Order: sequence, then C-alpha cells, then structure tokens
Amino acid sequence: MRLSEILSARVVGGRWMLDDSKNGMPRMVPIHPRVAICARKLRPTPEAKLLKKITVQRCWQKARAKVGREDLHFHDLRHSAASELVNAGVDLYTVGRVLGHKDSRSTQRYAHLAVQTLTAAVVKIGARAARRSMRVQKITHPHAARVGQKTKKAPRGLRCKPLI
Repeated sequence: MRLSEILSARVVGGRWMLDDSKNGMPRMVPIHPRVAICARKLRPTPEAKLLKKITVQRCWQKARAKVGREDLHFHDLRHSAASELVNAGVDLYTVGRVLGHKDSRSTQRYAHLAVQTLTAAVVKIGARAARRSMRVQKITHPHAARVGQKTKKAPRGLRCKPLI
C-alpha cells in the first residue's frame, strides 16, 4: 500500500477500505493475516482511521535505522512487495489488483524479476526442449527405447541427441 492509502484506510467489517485511492476508485485492501492481527490492537480514531502520519513516520525511521538503511523510502516497500509476488509466481494481473492498478502497464514497472527467477524460466524451457528431443529421437529412430539407453545410429539427418 502507499503511505497515503495506509493513512486514509478505514476499518469496515474487519477489512481495510480505501475510499479514495490514487486511481480514484474506492477499494477493499487485501492485507496479510499477520498485519490483521497487529491492526486489531490499534484503536481507530473517531473517523475509523487506523494510524496517524507521525506514528508511521517514526516507526519507519526506527526501522531504517535498525537495519542501517537510511536511504530507503517507504514506497520502496511497494516495489519490493510487487517483485516478491512476481518472483513467487503470481501473475501480473493479480499483482496489479493487489497494488490497486487500473492499467497493467503500471504493474510492469514494479515487476523486477530476480536473476534466479529468470534462470529458473530458462531451465524450464531447456527441460521441455529435452523432453521433445527424446520424443523426436524415439519417433525417428525406432531402436531408441529409453532415455539414456545406447542406440544404433539413426540415418544421417535424423540424429537427435538429448540436450541433458
């Protein structure tokens, strides 16, 4: 959530509600169960607001100091959350809905994929290509019974070596 959204959030039926988000549309905000437990301890203001700006700012300053990262901005949490969702395999449409985006292009700028995630994608392609290669080998060379089994040479042009 954006800081402004956290500050304007109201509790409605045990859920967080934003009457005025950045995109101008009211929305219910999904929150993690651990956040919900902490939020229950808060006493909403008469306007049903959960937090005051000064409270959030002080907590944020303490957290940055504790981890030794004074250069972090509150909005960096939003980028990190979006990237973590993408890296966990959540589709961009869902990530956009969690972030409250109307346009998928807004979501894409938050989707910083980890090198590990990109590598895993390439490995999946390689494994799929290897399985296809084995099928081609079995089809083109009837003596190829199983993966890893020694085979007679296929006629020139029909040889297909496993990729793995």
